[in-house]
Formats: sequence, structure tokens, C-alpha cells
Amino acid sequence: MSLLPHDAASMTFPHEIFDEIINAIPELDESRTTIVGVLSRCALVSKDWLPRCQYHLYSIVYLRMYNNASYTRFRHLLRTLRNTPHISPLVRELTVSDGIEQMPGGILRLLPIFLAWKLPNINTLTLLGEGTRLELHPVFFAALSTAKTLTSLRLVQTRISRTDFHRILAALPQISHLKLDGVAWQDLRESCVLQWPGYRPNIPRLTSLCMTDIPKADTEYAPFTYRPYMLLLLSVLGPTVDTLLLDIDAFYKNANIKHELPNVPPILFFERLRSLTLRFCWKFKPTESPPEGLLSFLDRLKAPSLQTLHVVLQIRPKHELGDPAALFEVAKNIDIYATRVSPLESLKILFIFDLNFLLEWNKESFKERLLDNFICHPAFAKWRTSSRLYKRGVLNVKVSIVKLMLDQPRDTGFWDVTLWEYQSSADKDPAPGPLPLKISTMPAYSYGVDFERLIPKLFSY
Repeated sequence: MSLLPHDAASMTFPHEIFDEIINAIPELDESRTTIVGVLSRCALVSKDWLPRCQYHLYSIVYLRMYNNASYTRFRHLLRTLRNTPHISPLVRELTVSDGIEQMPGGILRLLPIFLAWKLPNINTLTLLGEGTRLELHPVFFAALSTAKTLTSLRLVQTRISRTDFHRILAALPQISHLKLDGVAWQDLRESCVLQWPGYRPNIPRLTSLCMTDIPKADTEYAPFTYRPYMLLLLSVLGPTVDTLLLDIDAFYKNANIKHELPNVPPILFFERLRSLTLRFCWKFKPTESPPEGLLSFLDRLKAPSLQTLHVVLQIRPKHELGDPAALFEVAKNIDIYATRVSPLESLKILFIFDLNFLLEWNKESFKERLLDNFICHPAFAKWRTSSRLYKRGVLNVKVSIVKLMLDQPRDTGFWDVTLWEYQSSADKDPAPGPLPLKISTMPAYSYGVDFERLIPKLFSY
């Protein structure tokens, strides 16, 4: 009996080799759409390849619920979970993106009810509301409590009340990782002033907290008025965390803050905090002073156990370049703060020049001017000679230029990155470099620099 070509190929090498190759596919710096396509084709090669391909295909499930036709995908998922029992345990991460304005909350308000007891190994749930108001079904919270293995919850670009938010946390006492990205609080003023100070009923003991795009509330709140509410949220959610990732754009203009709310904590005390990443979006202009709001936040922060501090200065340049010395003045002040944290083992400062806010014709010329005027600037050499942390090797400084490239259709894309690193052992600046990179991103982050994909990778290179 003759063998088919793919069967003969499968007999040539041990199955473990094919499994390792398939395991490497999700790690590629490609869009999720590309990875799913490759895995789907591999699944058709041989029945021996199918289990490993299914493992990766169903490990991350992403549902986009933008129109009535998209509900077909959701029904197909439910049918697959019902008729193919071995698939259900494979799902570890589920992201549902719901942007249907005609149905408040859309599928999100019913999602746990549909999936109760069907995903025994799910550990990460992301609810992406695309700015819609999240009106939850009364049975939502009871159904959500069936997800006993869920340890990570992400709420992205959605509007929710404080009451519903607390009920979600109460339904998931095992949650240890919480991400709030662009969450708008419908009753922010009333709930914060009257009920949040010292209020922690049924709040899980979080070990990791990520709050990004946080100057978001109903339209009556400007970013600088959001600052006291952000401090209250941190005082409630943050005392137990050891890892904190935080946007502090609410501190953009320290001088604009006329008064504080009652009971706003003057000091943020994080006794267990080991790792802190701060992102500050700086709309850099030629005449703009350094971001005093960033330094104000650091002065308020008390973290006696802090070991790693990452500071990301995301710069959205206008048509003119500002004074490069101002950038390094900010870095020097961060350095001064860090010297007061005795356990600190690593301080990393990352400058991200985000070119997506420039006109297309101006991007390349602006990039050239950055190389000439910013990357090798005397201000850095002067700072290096005076920085104790830099000379000890604790301080690491990187500069990157990023530009978002979207796939068609606009489902996924990648960041086109040029990266430089200043090293304490280098005789010339920068070294090594430049390093060209291509880093994939997801639809939820198509228009902004994201914590979970771009920033950690830039720090790791």
C-alpha cells in the first residue's frame, strides 16, 4: 500500500519535532490574522498535526461583534463547544469586542450566561466595549462566578458604573491581574467622593494592576480634573499589588489642578510594590516645559520595596522639534527620584517618538531630524557624567521612533520601530544601533502605543 505524500513526510521525523515547529508559530512577530491562517493550513496537512494546531488555534479566541452577521461566529463557537467536547478545555483567553450601538452592552451583557461552565480552563477574559455603555444582565454576575479558573480580567474602552464594577470583582474573588484600559465611569464623581475612600468590600487581593488611557470619564471630566479620582482608584485597588502599570496623563498639567477632592490620599503607599511601569504621553512642543505632573506623581509615591522602575515618555511631536535638553532634564529628575529608593535594582527610561500624529509626507523628514538633533545630543553626555545610577549600571536609557502600519482589512497590524540604546559601558552614544524592529499589535490597540505588546518588547530588546 502506497503512502500519501503528507503521511510519508510525517513518518520521516518524530512527531515531537513537528510539535515544536507548530509551537513556535504563535511566537512569530506577525499579526494574529496571519498566525491563525498559518495554523489553519498546518491543521490540514496531517491528522497528526491537528491536535497541536487546535491547541494554539483555540487557546486565544477573539470575537468581533460589530454587526448582526458577526453573531454567526458566536453561534458557531457555541455549537463547537457543545458538539466537540475536547475543544472547550483548550480555550485559555477570550476577547469579545462589541461595538453595536443599537443594543446597549450588546453581547457583553449576556456573554457569561452563554459560556457558563463551558470553558473550564479559561484564565483571561477581555471585554472590549468600543466606547459603548455596559448595561449588564441581572444574571451576569452569577454566571461570571462559574469561571473558577479566571485569574485575569481586562475591561477595555467601555463605560461602566462603580456598582457594576464592584459586583464583577466580587464575582471573581480569585482575580489577581486586573487591566482597566480607557474605562469611563458613569457615576465617577458621586461614587468616588461619597463611597470610595477607605472602601474595600469584596475587592480581590490583586498582585498586578494595569490602568491605561485613564483620563477617560464622561465628557464633563477633563483629564486634569480626573486626577483626584485616579488617586482614589489607586488607593482602593492598589495596596496589595506587586506589579503596577500606569498611565499618568491625568497629571499632565500640574498647574491646572485648582483643588483636591475630599479624602484624596496625599501619599500613595504601596508596601509590596516591586515593579512599576509609568507611561506619560507628552504632546511635545518647542516652548513646552518638562512634564512637572510626572515628577509630582513620583513625589507622592512611596514604595519602600520597589526594585524595578520603568518610565515611558511617549512623545507626540508637532511640526517642530522642541529643545532636546528638556527631554534629558526630565530623565535627570527621574534619576534623582530613583536614587532615594534604596532597594532599586533597575531603572529604565524609554523615549517613544510616536509619528502617527504627523502627516504622512512629514514623517520621514521628521525622522531624519530626530536622528540628527536628538539621538546624539550633548545633553545626554553631560547627564551621564553626573548620574550615579548610570555609572553603577542600574540606569538604562532607550530611544525609539515608532510608526503604526495597519493590515487590510484593519484587523491587525504592526509597529515599524527603530530603536537605540544608551549603555553605561559605551564610549560613544548611542550603542548599539539603530535596531529595526517589526512588532505585531492587535485591533484593540490600532491607534495607540500599548503596554502589553509594544512597550515590554522595547524594554526587552
